[in-house]
Amino acid sequence: MLLVAGLVVAVGTTYSQTSDKNSLGFFSISGYPTCMMPIGYKTYSLVSNNNIPVEPFSLIDRNIRLTRMKKTNIPEGADVVLLFEDVFERSDIRIDDDRHEKRRRKPGHPAPPLFMGYGNKEMGFVVTVFENVDDRILFTDTIYNSIDFTSDWNEDPKVARKQTADKMKAYTIENMLEEYSPTLNKILGTTRMSTTRLHAYSVKTKKKCKIDYSDLKTAFDKFEEASKIIDKDDWNIDAFKVAAESSMKTWMGALEESNLSDGKAKINRDITAAIYYNVATYYLMTKDFDIAKRYFMKSDETDSGFGDAAAMARMMDIWHKAKTKYEKMMSRE
Repeated sequence: MLLVAGLVVAVGTTYSQTSDKNSLGFFSISGYPTCMMPIGYKTYSLVSNNNIPVEPFSLIDRNIRLTRMKKTNIPEGADVVLLFEDVFERSDIRIDDDRHEKRRRKPGHPAPPLFMGYGNKEMGFVVTVFENVDDRILFTDTIYNSIDFTSDWNEDPKVARKQTADKMKAYTIENMLEEYSPTLNKILGTTRMSTTRLHAYSVKTKKKCKIDYSDLKTAFDKFEEASKIIDKDDWNIDAFKVAAESSMKTWMGALEESNLSDGKAKINRDITAAIYYNVATYYLMTKDFDIAKRYFMKSDETDSGFGDAAAMARMMDIWHKAKTKYEKMMSRE
């Protein structure tokens, strides 16, 4: 009887199954504006004094770029308009001499005067960003810089002047605008909060496994396809939710069958942790970072050290704080 029972067990045994990690690719997660600008603006226009569009390849056009928005030369059709005024650069050089500068010289020969060039460069601009819908000012900033330059001591004042002038050429209003562009991107939220490789899990089974995992494999395939919507535009959340709805329904239903104590169960410990991870990735893509954190933690707690779940949970905490800070700022409007 024991032998028969043993045969029955052997005949009914299914082989172990594990999660199958797949890369969805690198995703750029947009930052949040630090000014009171709504989310989702796509286009911008650069204008100068009197709201005239800047010329292509001009000083401002070459150096100011919003990395995740499209530039248009038609201000009336842009979501935001960036007005640059009072762009200036002026410089001055003077030459001083010092007849008492200590240096080696032949005894009995008077020391010739030495000359040093002193240069000063001032530059700056004013930028104002308008929301094109109602001409509301999102923010304004006045940028100014004053830099001093000196030459070496020289017996020839012309050499001192040239050395000073050459040093002053190394930093111009063009450099200043170029350096300001990342700051502008941060203020408008057009930076990347992170560029991260994201993953999702399917199921890997041995050849003799009798459990049907077609539902979970299909859920993964559909989710992988839906993720391309976020890859293209991480603010297109509504379209993503529609595309990923069936995957989420399958995963949440599978979690109800979870059996952590039986390694041969369809939804065993490893598969359960993988599904928690997938659900967390879904909420990451919908920017519900607090919910994503909970599911990444569930994944890590279910199967200790599961993938990078713990690290992703910590990252969600940082992203959630950035989102909350933005939402609090906008609620004061």
